Formats: sequence, C-alpha cells, structure tokens
Amino acid sequence: MSPNGKKLAYIHNRDNINVLDLASKKIRTIVPASVNYSYQDGDISFDWSPDSKWLSFTFNGFKRWISDIGVADVASGKITNISASGYTEGNPIWSSDSKALLFTSDRYGRRNHGSWGSDSDVIAFYLNQKDFDRTSLSKEDFEKLQQDEKEAKKKKPKEKKTDDKGKKKKAGPKPLEIDFKNKQYHLKRLTLHSAPISSFDLSPDGEMLVYFAQEENRWDLWASKMRESSTFKLLSLKDSKPGTVEFSKDGKSVFIGRGGGRLAKVGISTAGGKASMKPISYNAEMTVNLPAERKYMFEHVWRQVKKKFYREDLHGVDWLALKKNYASFLPTITNNHDFSEMLSELLGELNASHTGARYRPRSTAGDSTAALGILFDLKYRGKGMKVGEVLTRGPVDRAKSKIEKGTVITHIDGVELTPDVNPYQLLNRKSGKRIRLALHDTTSGEKWQEVIKPVSRGATRGLLYQRWIEICRKNTEKFSKGRIGYVHIRSMSDAGFRHVFDKVLGRNSDKEALIVDTRWNGGGWLHDDLVSFLGGDDYIQLVPRGKKRGELGSEPQFRWSRPVVVIQSESNYSDAHMFPFAFKELKLGKLVGAPVPGTGTAVWWENLIDPSIVFGIPQVGMVSKDGKFLENTQLEPDILVINDPESMSCGLDLQLKKAVDELLNQLDAKKK
Repeated sequence: MSPNGKKLAYIHNRDNINVLDLASKKIRTIVPASVNYSYQDGDISFDWSPDSKWLSFTFNGFKRWISDIGVADVASGKITNISASGYTEGNPIWSSDSKALLFTSDRYGRRNHGSWGSDSDVIAFYLNQKDFDRTSLSKEDFEKLQQDEKEAKKKKPKEKKTDDKGKKKKAGPKPLEIDFKNKQYHLKRLTLHSAPISSFDLSPDGEMLVYFAQEENRWDLWASKMRESSTFKLLSLKDSKPGTVEFSKDGKSVFIGRGGGRLAKVGISTAGGKASMKPISYNAEMTVNLPAERKYMFEHVWRQVKKKFYREDLHGVDWLALKKNYASFLPTITNNHDFSEMLSELLGELNASHTGARYRPRSTAGDSTAALGILFDLKYRGKGMKVGEVLTRGPVDRAKSKIEKGTVITHIDGVELTPDVNPYQLLNRKSGKRIRLALHDTTSGEKWQEVIKPVSRGATRGLLYQRWIEICRKNTEKFSKGRIGYVHIRSMSDAGFRHVFDKVLGRNSDKEALIVDTRWNGGGWLHDDLVSFLGGDDYIQLVPRGKKRGELGSEPQFRWSRPVVVIQSESNYSDAHMFPFAFKELKLGKLVGAPVPGTGTAVWWENLIDPSIVFGIPQVGMVSKDGKFLENTQLEPDILVINDPESMSCGLDLQLKKAVDELLNQLDAKKK
C-alpha cells in the first residue's frame, strides 16, 4: 500500500509489478515481465517512496539474470536504472527521512571463487546533490550546519497549524526531488565491512545504519555511524538464521524479528551506540485440518508446476487429467509420507529431472548408527571383528592408537562380540560419545583397551570418499609414471571450485596433462567457472633477470592451459551434465566414460506450508546452439568406457585407465 493509502503495488503472475488505483480500480503495469524474472517466491522486492509518487524495485535492467535497482515514476511509468552495474543489487528501501534510496550490492565485497554469491554492502542513492553534500560533511561542519538551520528556523515566520475553517492541517510528506541526471555521483557505501546482509534500516535522522550481518556462520545485529566512519556490533545474537530490523519513528530503538517468530525491541543510543534488548512476548495457537491442508498443498503444487515448469507444453502431458486422477487418492491419504510419495508419482509423469517430492520429518529420536572409521576383514570367522583397514583421519587414526590391520576388536563397552551379538546395535546414538574397545593382537598375543569417539555415517562417507580419491590419484600417477595429474569435482559448489583450484594449480601444477573426474557429482552451478578455468592458453612467460624461461611460470597463472580429459558417468546429474556438455561444446578436450542422462535444468526446491514436505520445479531450461534443450538429451562421451561390476569388484577403474591412455597418446603425438 502506498503511504497515502490511494494505491496498491503487487506482483502479478510472478514477474510483473502492477499498481492498482483504489479509487478508479485501474491497473497499470509498472515493471513488465520482459525485464523481470522470479526464480523463487520473495526474490522480487519493491518499496513505495514516502510521497507515494515513486516505486523502487529489483529488475533485470540489461536482459541478463543479474538484478539492478530501478525507480519508476508511477504516473508516467518511466523506469530509471539507479544502479546500472555489472554486480548484483537488491532489497531497495526508501529512507524515512526521504533523502535516500538504500539497497544491497556485492560490488565492493569479497567474491567467492565459483558462482556462489559474495559479501554485500548497503549502498545509498541520495536523491539530489544537496542531500549527498549534507551526508558528506565532516562531524564539525555538520554540527555547524545544524546550528545554522536552527537559527534560520527561529527567524522564519511560523506557519499556521489550522486551515481557514479552523481545522488542524495534516502534514503530508514533501514531494521528493530526484536528480536522475547525475545519479552515478550520488551513490555512497554506508557499511564499512562487507558481509552477507539480510535486513537493514536507516535512522530517521539519517546518521546511523542498523543491519543484520553474518559473521562466522552466525547472524548478529550491527550498526554503522557513517559520519564517524565507525562500525560496531550492537548485539551479539549468534542466530543461525538472518533477522529483520526496522527503526521506531523516534529513532531511539529498533524492532527486530528473529528465527522462530521471536520479536524484540532494541533500545539504542545514536551517541554511544549501546543497545539493550527487551523481548516482545506473545502466545498463538493454530488448529490445522490436515486433510484440508494436504488438499491445498496438492492444488498448490499442481498450479506451481503449471505456471513455472520450464516448458509450456509440460513435456506433452495432460496436466489437468493427471490432476483429476491423482486427486482421487487424497481422501485415503492419512500421513505426509504417503502424501509425498503420491506427489512424486504425479510429478514423475512429467518425465523431467529436478522434480518429485520428499518428506523430511524433524525428529531427533530415530536410530543413528555411529561408525569406528574401520573397514573390517569380511573373511574373518573368529570371535570379534578383525580390522582390515584403518580409514585415514578417522577416529582410530591417532598417534596414540595401536589399532592397525589385523587387530581384533573383542568387546565394545564391555559387551563381548560373540556370533550372536550385533555390534552395530552397540554403536547406536554413540556418534561423538566415548566408547571403550577391548582389543587383541593375534600375532603377538597382546591385549589392551582404547577409548575412542565414533563418528556419524555422514562423516564416514566423507572418509570413504577421500580414500577413493587417493586411490584414483595414485593410480593416475602409476599409469602415467607421474606425467598426468588428477582431480575430482565432488559438487558444483564454491567448495568444489576451491578444491579444484587448490589441487590443479598446487599439487598438479607441474604435470603435463590433467584428468578432471566428474563421476557421482550431483550438480550445483559451476559449469562456466570450470570451463573458463580449464580453457587457458599460454601467451607470455615470466622471465626476470637471472632466471631461466619456465622457472617463474607463464600467463595465465591462475588458469590451466595444458591438455585435459574429463571423465563422466551415468551418475552425473544436473550441472554435472552441463559442465561436460560445455567442455565438449568449447572443444577443450575429450570426454571419457559413460553417457550422461540429460538433466541440465535449474530447479527451485520449494518448502510447502508444512515444511516437512519439499517439491521441485525445473524452471530454467538450457538450450544449445542447435536449439535443443539439454534436458532429456543424452550427452555421449567421445570415448565410451563402461565400468562393469566385474572389473570394479577387482579394483579396476577402466574409465580412469582409458583417460590416462588418451592423454598419454595426446602428449606423445604432440612431441612428434
């Protein structure tokens, strides 16, 4: 609602921003869908100016999937791009003093290696030169200006507080004076340190910015006094989720909202910066009609897919007929587990990746079997459990431990491991807790005890993954006699890119060629970063006085510029399909392995109103130069190699071996 109560702005059909005149009922589209795209709910934001004449918003100002900040004259509909940068801006809000438009930007912040976000700052666009000059004054000059304004106010004739009929005048906001011509000179960074930022607000006097910022994976309440160039933490909240903040009208306190619906009033002093928090308590109860709720969620999922699925034809299915068919099961469904399975069946009719539903109840009472970080000898038939291998960096891999291959565990916490005892029951809910092992060295006859802390199954998977990586790396070294390097990309994430950057330009920097393994990669968003990194081409060498060519390297220093082979398999998914596709499309090298199913789309996994249920919508399709969608288009390798079960059971990785052979052939051919 506009501040004057005459107009209503709203998002129409997910991408348009419309304004409804409440008196005339006329609707005007201010931001058309052609310059906007909503990927998930809440990612398009807008705000009314205090005088109700302007609307600020996020939009795609240059026909790219990067948001800018726009301001529209509501009367004419004319849009002005305020930010107009190559960086990502968002969350525009007008200051309560009508002097600035605030928004977040990552133009100054630290950027991640891969395409996974960056730190942000709060930027102010001051509406005109006068307001910008005012905020740029030193503390002394500002105090003098305030004194001069007080003196001028005393000399100014007092305005009548009543109209001709004796009624009290209503003081409305003054019309904003916005200088768009010199907009690039009116931008100012308000925060002094970049960080992930959620909510922010400027004090009514325009002197203090209060905001939620993340530090070390926790969200705290911070403040900046721009005129003094100081930043400090108002409150150490240590929340795991971001909060919201808004100044009171008098500027003496802020109201904050935190995770779990917690509200509080924080009293602050703009002079001293001290803060005190008083929780705002309330009680609320809700009665839920579960069958009706499931009926609503079913309808919501059906509608969302109909409107947001990446292809209008929904892969040719009769979506209305499917709705009627599957809705008939609703009266017989009594729990969310069955409901999510039914939703998955419905969504599966689309023959698309990145969809389906899952049920994840929030419970800590279930079984959770811990692990010792040991691979046991399955051929051992005596009492206890015989160690076949100790996993590197596992709970047993310690300097003080004497457990090694061949050691037999005879007791766990005093319980003897006889043939009728299930040892894994003794490890239930023991992750991170001390347990006592009784041990026996069958060669020397020594018996002793050790206390260790088992780890979770997830941590064990990590240990097994590292073990597999080491095997692949050592085999690559062995097969190539040290000429070829190896790196595996576990996920298309910031951490995945950092691992590649570290290992390729570190341990493998002196290799003649490189194997990039993408098998069992579940995706993310890293394809462009990877092909850019692997597609380097040497153009100069760095040779200072007293050094030989090649001793200091060449440019580019931070990209790989030698032969590469990518290994792929049928387990590649999502961006792990898009990366080898891009690698092949740009002719950077050969693909070795098995065909990859066509799963190249961008998804939104939406939490329903019952957050234990999540479903997916593939929303953005990827189209190749020949006009075909990557989705459902299988990516064939240049060299087909299938890792059959027999070879794998013998420890033979045929795909890795073929990748090494291919690179060796390339290197030998280059020498000739």
